[in-house]
Amino acid sequence: KQDWISEYRKDNGWDRITLDNYNELDVDDTLGIAKKAKAFLNLREFWYRDYKDNGTAYNFLREKLELKGIIVMQNGVVGSNTRRKLDIEEFRGFMLYDEYAPLIFINANDSISGKIFTLVHEFIHILFEEDDILENIDLSRDIKLESQINKITVEFLMPESHIKEYWNKQERNSDQIKELSKLFNVSRLALAIRLYDLKLINQSLVQEVNEETKKDLEKKKGNSNGGDYWATYKSRYSNNFIETVIQGAESGEISYNYAFNLLGVRAKNYDILKEDIIRYG
Repeated sequence: KQDWISEYRKDNGWDRITLDNYNELDVDDTLGIAKKAKAFLNLREFWYRDYKDNGTAYNFLREKLELKGIIVMQNGVVGSNTRRKLDIEEFRGFMLYDEYAPLIFINANDSISGKIFTLVHEFIHILFEEDDILENIDLSRDIKLESQINKITVEFLMPESHIKEYWNKQERNSDQIKELSKLFNVSRLALAIRLYDLKLINQSLVQEVNEETKKDLEKKKGNSNGGDYWATYKSRYSNNFIETVIQGAESGEISYNYAFNLLGVRAKNYDILKEDIIRYG
């Protein structure tokens, strides 16, 4: 899929997708790169204030990446086999770099806040033009590039200056962490670790938040449902990808059968997708 859309874009005169002066990026410049990354996506300084729930924030960031030509896909199973779930203990997401069609894949079994972190993490990898797979171990392992990209991701989502502006030192408790995590669209544990790294809370409060998080996850287990087919389908595929495949088929550049294969649909569902693109697109 990535190879096809990359070739299609090259043949149709697309520019390479890259940050201005990318050769000058210094991986140790955490604050500078976080700011450049936001500028690349045209994000306002306090963009997160407009999104009061993680799902809306995730969709917003995903759309911003898509507008830049980055392909974002997600799935929670292998292909369409619901018996073969993707385990977040094995990986949370990955990025396959390509100068015309960089592709980010998100493990849909992760929490929404986890998906936001992975989305931004893999986007930062695109700026360094290097493939990546994000495993849970990456969040703590001491590998130079991964360690720095984690720091840049954290600064992107939870800027130090913003944290210090909002954090009330007189009310160091899990309730305040819960409220601020909602504001920044991150998990309570991620925020607690950030606060600890900034020396604003102690380890015992981090442990308290960790225990609360585990209890909440246990409560949520088994509460998922099948959902709507088309909502699930469109959440899996990149809008950029769907639109480009349909454009290629309708212009005669690729056969309809090849388009069906790329999109993983039959002729009838292709027509539904095409009408949806025409209606909203």
